[in-house]
Amino acid sequence: AYLSSSSESEASQESDSIQASYFTHALVTGLRGAADASGDGKVSLNELYHYAYNETLARTEFSVAGPQHPSYNFTLVGSGDLVMTDIAAGDAVLILDSVQDGKFFVRTTGGTLVAEVNKVFGTSMALALPAGKYVVSCVTAGWTAQCTIQLKSGERFRLERSDFTEIIPETTRRRGTGDEAAAEEISAEETGTEETEDRWTPFYISLVPGVSFPWGGNYSANISASLLAGRNNNITGIQANGFYGHITGNLSGVQASGFMSIIDGKVTGVQTSGFMNIARGEGVVGIQDAGFLNINNGYIHGVQAAGFMNINNGGFIGIQGAGFMTIMQGHGKGVQAAGFLNIADRLDGVQLGIINVANELNGAPIGFLNFIKGGICSPAVYVDSLKNLFLQYQGGTEWFYTFYFVGTPWDFKFDELVYGGGFGARLKLGRMLSFDFDISTKQYLNIAKIEELHSKDQKIRWEDIGSQTIPGARVSLNVSLFKRLSVFCGVSADLIVEGYNDKYPAYKGPNASFTVNDTTCKLYPTFFAGLKF
Repeated sequence: AYLSSSSESEASQESDSIQASYFTHALVTGLRGAADASGDGKVSLNELYHYAYNETLARTEFSVAGPQHPSYNFTLVGSGDLVMTDIAAGDAVLILDSVQDGKFFVRTTGGTLVAEVNKVFGTSMALALPAGKYVVSCVTAGWTAQCTIQLKSGERFRLERSDFTEIIPETTRRRGTGDEAAAEEISAEETGTEETEDRWTPFYISLVPGVSFPWGGNYSANISASLLAGRNNNITGIQANGFYGHITGNLSGVQASGFMSIIDGKVTGVQTSGFMNIARGEGVVGIQDAGFLNINNGYIHGVQAAGFMNINNGGFIGIQGAGFMTIMQGHGKGVQAAGFLNIADRLDGVQLGIINVANELNGAPIGFLNFIKGGICSPAVYVDSLKNLFLQYQGGTEWFYTFYFVGTPWDFKFDELVYGGGFGARLKLGRMLSFDFDISTKQYLNIAKIEELHSKDQKIRWEDIGSQTIPGARVSLNVSLFKRLSVFCGVSADLIVEGYNDKYPAYKGPNASFTVNDTTCKLYPTFFAGLKF
């Protein structure tokens, strides 16, 4: 089987940057992993052909020699598609995650271009590369950045947006002969990026867009004030609006609106609104704050906060917080907190909410229900030596998980109730064995006593029906039998303080007794065993 360009003369076209024919460059880049359209970590012959064809045609469509159309001719025996590259077998793998987009250039430190790919938002891409040091550049419509990475043999390196440092693009010159051609900048007509004239004014006052002083156009300004709605190209200072504000470029300062504020470019400062704000550009360095909802499509360095919900599609370093729900796509580093629900793609830090959900979490999920992909999510049933039967839920990561349980005596008379919870960490010992270390509290309720007092219309006092909190520490051994089935057993040391939490009659027998400030304290060992699912 072979792939080739449509003619020898066309195949010999070269670019100063890639040092090879466009076709060969696309072929090599595709074999490194850029052609993996299915995302299965392998590049098939069909995928490679389609990638090389489209890339070569796109790069040569407006060239002097005309567009190249790579041809495809094969003679194969067998079934299925022919795999040309297994990316996982590469010396090292560079991963561009799904939230990144733009044109990426990978060069050696000597300047040799190794790969050039167009990455679209929403799909991940893996490139197989030799181990070594590389300089990676990313170019989007409004952002140019660069970073240096070191790939080690056998490593799968995930390149994050936060790894890049923004740079100022150099002025592009027209290729040609003679001093005049070399000095002339590429025109907007040639690049297809014609820009409107950006006019600056210290003060901009308007009622609504179009009714303003200075008259005509959406000026860039240091201070912009609008009675109802305001629209400016760029703000270096303050834009204040009674109802609605829109900045089509960048903000360096403060944008404040009573109802809604929108920024299409980069935010360096504060964007605030009583109802909703939207940042659609390259991100926020500072604070994005709204009384109800905020949405950000870039990367946040600072704080994104809303009274109800916020959505971040790029990742953040800092804090993402909302009164009800937070959603984050990309890589976050810091704290994601919500009154009810947190959802994250990848987070290094802390999730704080009633329900926490994450594809990948390196840190602590602090909440009632934690659902972490690849982490701990284990309903369980177990019995203890105090003759109780318990149901338990345990969720989080190996570094930090929370658990909750409720139980009753196994005679099922339901005249007593024990419930509680705690937190802990897991130590894995190979594929099948692990230890859990917990700090827990439990509460005992005498249900029979409650019913008796209620039938006599007597006042129900806490000291009559149960105990206060019973603290304890647990250690348990887990033996994994199948993916969703483990057996476990362990011991708990529960602290009983005389006159404080000694109403639970089940604590009898051997204990470790000691005195603190003339108060007798006892540590009762409790054994337990059960199944985790």
